[in-house]
Amino acid sequence: MQTGATITGGAIGYPEIYRFNWIWEKFANFNDKITSMASSKAFVDFILEQISFNGLLDHRKMFGEYALYADGKVVALICDNKLYIKQTPEGRSFIGAALQEAPAYPGAKNSFLIEEGLEDRDWLSQLIAITAEALPEPKPKKKKA
Repeated sequence: MQTGATITGGAIGYPEIYRFNWIWEKFANFNDKITSMASSKAFVDFILEQISFNGLLDHRKMFGEYALYADGKVVALICDNKLYIKQTPEGRSFIGAALQEAPAYPGAKNSFLIEEGLEDRDWLSQLIAITAEALPEPKPKKKKA
């Protein structure tokens, strides 16, 4: 005995229609729930060109987004073509009234969202230097056996 309807002659039986509707209702708005896009390399290059740092400034791509390193410390994240600086008390006082806080990605701690000062090279460079100096040294990596 066969359970469920079968597709014959182009007609779809009721159970298939029901399953299709259930799937459609479940996933119809899936694209609306996806809010993040990978950051563009052009935006990362722009940010790196804006920052003059006396130490080593580097970036690494992670999961379509980027982490900015200053002297081996993660000082910022670039997510969805937006710059998020790690929070420090020194950075907070430097930014002042224009301070915006937001998580870089869902579930992340709040960071300083920098939208207005991206073209101001001196200001952005100072903020990166202040943040790098305020952050603790990274923990040494354990050697693999």
